[in-house]
Amino acid sequence: MSERGQRSAEWPWVALWATSFGLLASALPAPHDLAYTAVGIENGQWWRLWTGHFVHYGSAHLWGDLLAFAVWAALVESESRRVLLGTLLCGAPLLSCAFWLACPELGEYRGLSSLDAALVIELIMLRGFALPRAGAARPGLGPWLTRAVGSRALRAVGWISLSLFGLKTAYEYAAGHALLAPDLGPGVRLLPSAHAFGGLLGLAVCLVAQLRTPSASPVSRTLRQ
Repeated sequence: MSERGQRSAEWPWVALWATSFGLLASALPAPHDLAYTAVGIENGQWWRLWTGHFVHYGSAHLWGDLLAFAVWAALVESESRRVLLGTLLCGAPLLSCAFWLACPELGEYRGLSSLDAALVIELIMLRGFALPRAGAARPGLGPWLTRAVGSRALRAVGWISLSLFGLKTAYEYAAGHALLAPDLGPGVRLLPSAHAFGGLLGLAVCLVAQLRTPSASPVSRTLRQ
């Protein structure tokens, strides 16, 4: 592959496409037709398994979720495009199925926050627990950070980040509203389990990616030590 083609392949195309889809979905006149609803899925409207994550309740909800998604998705893609694709194509409907099974009283769900939570955990696992030899020959911010800071320090940051995520999720369960976005609009309540499910999804996607490419996965080498 030419140098120009290699640079093009390194662009976060999947993250850009998914973020653009979120903007498009928010601009459509009938977001209810895209939102997750158990009734809709039971009636065969399977697209809701994916699209429910990309519609929101108002502009504040949209921009808070979408900007975070754009950043986290691009960073995860810079580490592993396979992980990001697995999260969007397989993880998104699995999250919706988890809502369906675990939250039967849920009338409607909109928002990227559960996918955002998955991406945060994936980034922590892919970079926070990376070993120096896993990224020594690769360009980019993540491998440079590993070389500059050291794997031991990054691993400590990874554990701290995982702990903070757990504390944030526990607070939201107890308080009944989001820590960073406490007001989602009139009549809209936080679904704390969405963030917990998202975190579990991010961990599961990383573990599956490790099993498929054990020799190339920095996380699997870390966990085996």
